[in-house]
Amino acid sequence: MYQYTLSLDGESVGVWSDTDLTPTFTKWKGLLHLTGVTVGPSSDQEFIVRYANASFEPVTYSDKSVLVTIPLEQLQSGEILLYAALPFLEVLHQRKRVITMHAAAVEFGGKAILLLGKAGAGKTSLTLSLCRNHRARLIGNDVVKVGMVDGSVQACAGSKYFFLRQESIKRNIPDLLSLFPQSEKDPWTHKIYCSPEQLGVTTCEGEALITKSYLVHVDETMEELYTSSADKMDTRLYLNENMSRYIRGTAIALFGQGSQFMGYVPSFDSSDFFNMRVGLTEALISDTKMVYLSGNLHDTCQFIVKETGV
Repeated sequence: MYQYTLSLDGESVGVWSDTDLTPTFTKWKGLLHLTGVTVGPSSDQEFIVRYANASFEPVTYSDKSVLVTIPLEQLQSGEILLYAALPFLEVLHQRKRVITMHAAAVEFGGKAILLLGKAGAGKTSLTLSLCRNHRARLIGNDVVKVGMVDGSVQACAGSKYFFLRQESIKRNIPDLLSLFPQSEKDPWTHKIYCSPEQLGVTTCEGEALITKSYLVHVDETMEELYTSSADKMDTRLYLNENMSRYIRGTAIALFGQGSQFMGYVPSFDSSDFFNMRVGLTEALISDTKMVYLSGNLHDTCQFIVKETGV
């Protein structure tokens, strides 16, 4: 039996395998979207990901472990074991009042700005503009850890890569279009991964106090900027969905060969976790005076920079 410790942003689970997985984990190091993941020697862990090198069987979760059964050659083509571990890692984070959000965050002089919004709202374009044009440092793009630390709302960690959509870049940051290879793909579905270094973006590690948060919608057709308080029921519904997607498994799916689902990922939510997230929601809305912000990229960016005071 081979045993390892898989860690993400300070929390860890065990990985037990009937096969040496060192070559598989070595491949992970070249995958941009695995920011914050490390694999080390075995240590005692509460949660275990078990792997069996055999013919495919649907994944089986229990309270403390999951069994992944799939041929090794299929396992090596992706990050199945990481995604299988994510519900357990989220349990460990939420116990410490830290949650995984679909969001972006940047840092100005030790203070963080949190950018929220649904897919396609312009979070990445806005993040890039703040970093490239206004010397913000990237805390996280696409995935950000947010939590209550010493009574204040903090950005704790985040993914350090950019998943650029050709259509959004064409509309908002056309000088980056040269990064996209020639393709017949639909520009809305044509996406590429870029590292911060490729885009001239400086990153930030460690926790930072979130002083402002924005629900954004970047729309280049808008001639005037629209702002309003985000202290509304719709915002709370959105934040509830955003904060619970990893613990409930709605943002996690395991795929095998041919993009086939590998089985059911259960919810690991609880009333204690829900109450914690309600408290974090209210703190985000009130302590950071969350604002709904809609307009073209230039005006939206200038509004945030002015409020930040940089």
